[in-house]
Amino acid sequence: MRADLAARKNRQVLEIGYLFNRKYWHLGYAAEAAAACRDLALDRLQAEEVCCIIRDSNEPSQKTALRIGMKPQDGEIRHCRGQDMRHTRYVLSRRLREEQEAQREKRL
Repeated sequence: MRADLAARKNRQVLEIGYLFNRKYWHLGYAAEAAAACRDLALDRLQAEEVCCIIRDSNEPSQKTALRIGMKPQDGEIRHCRGQDMRHTRYVLSRRLREEQEAQREKRL
């Protein structure tokens, strides 16, 4: 086990999760809800980082995480529904968010 993964397993992190009824998929609700949670965590709670842990086959959720500024950082195997499934942890730190906002300002 890598040292950073072992250290992460021994601390609490804020994780954003979203689950919508299928008829509400692909309407932007997940990105809107995830962005609101991101802002709450980083701005009001002053968290250093926030993450999403997403199954590798779940491309829509991966796109949502990327859309709100998260970057894939590391992964792990989780046992779900009787199977081992690879998951990737997408992370947005306060520092990375500030860099993204500064780049956005330069473009304007």
